[in-house]
Amino acid sequence: MKETDPTRPRPLILIVDDCIEQRDLYELALEPDFEIVTAGRGREALVLAIAKIPDAIVLDLRMPEMDGLEVCRRLKRDPLTADIPVVILTGAEDHGIQTEALIAGAAALLTKPCSPPRLVGTLRAAVARSATPLHFK
Repeated sequence: MKETDPTRPRPLILIVDDCIEQRDLYELALEPDFEIVTAGRGREALVLAIAKIPDAIVLDLRMPEMDGLEVCRRLKRDPLTADIPVVILTGAEDHGIQTEALIAGAAALLTKPCSPPRLVGTLRAAVARSATPLHFK
């Protein structure tokens, strides 16, 4: 089970999107409720996830070099990051992608544009579930 840092005043969220405008939008929407760290590429996200151990990760599906599904798969294979909930954002309403995201280990798949209240609610629920002791899951 992932250990949450008790010294953090708010949950830490890693936002990963190659579009800086999208990252800024999500950061602005989430800042009142969460501490934020951002990455623009999948490889950078993997490094930050290990270094920061965020409480949840928001991943864009479509990114150059390594897409969100591959980042999610790699996070779930690493014992240090396997228990971090991952929320994947996509611009496509494709049910096949939803299945792929869940198989990759995502906690949720949301379609863009995603309203700030929906993203905040999804992240709060994901963080709460990940903090629940294993015997209650």
